[in-house]
Amino acid sequence: MIRLKDLLNEGETKNPLINRLLVELKPLIADIIEDTKKKYEKNDKEFSEYDAYYTEILLKYDMVKALEKYTDPTDKMSNVTVSNTSKGAFKISCIIERDGNRYPFNTEVIYAGGYNIQILHFRYLTKTTLPQTGQSVETQKLKMELVKLSKGEKLQNDIEKLKKRIELNQKEIDANSKFNDKQILDKVNSGDNTLGKPYTWPSWEELVKKGVAKNYNNDETYFNQQKKKAEEDDVEFWKTKNIKWKQQDIETSKKEIQKAQKKLDNLM
Repeated sequence: MIRLKDLLNEGETKNPLINRLLVELKPLIADIIEDTKKKYEKNDKEFSEYDAYYTEILLKYDMVKALEKYTDPTDKMSNVTVSNTSKGAFKISCIIERDGNRYPFNTEVIYAGGYNIQILHFRYLTKTTLPQTGQSVETQKLKMELVKLSKGEKLQNDIEKLKKRIELNQKEIDANSKFNDKQILDKVNSGDNTLGKPYTWPSWEELVKKGVAKNYNNDETYFNQQKKKAEEDDVEFWKTKNIKWKQQDIETSKKEIQKAQKKLDNLM
């Protein structure tokens, strides 16, 4: 399957002017992507292949939109210069030739970055005496790609949430695994295993005094066995809730990450 990313490489559009400009901008776009990646890494943020692609398409979209709005495929371009600007990105200057006339075309691109790739944007300030043509074929292709990439934003957010969930679960597992049975039972008796007030076992003497020892066949040994079994069950349930279920949630989260990552890769 031929993806839009391949179709929009330099020399592949039907507009020779756009092809020319994509060639001129290729090294500059690569520099911006690398610079953005370094900023992310400096702030301990992940900059994925998806983020790099999103940045590339965003740069191309507004540039193509600015150029296509004023030019025809039959126009000629000359005196092309692409340079960095003090405002954060780059400036495109050229001459557009049409019907024997020469028109200056200048576009300044202001790079408004951040540490969230989805709020990254580029403002194009175009100055030219060319009349608008209304052309938008290549622009629409890129717009479709950006719409598709917006789905990737949600997928990335889902992946980040799942990773944090795994991290939190693992921290709790590590902490809870350090408790011995006696410590766990103390937690249970303090209400750690219940939604309401925890049950406190009475002593055998209290049962006898209240006249309910018959509930345990008037047998203190049997009572102690039942009490011990109940406490062991409480401890086991605490371990299940605070360790086993969290381990299972980690495995489920990992599978969800794999599914989301696969969908994200298919968008590229």
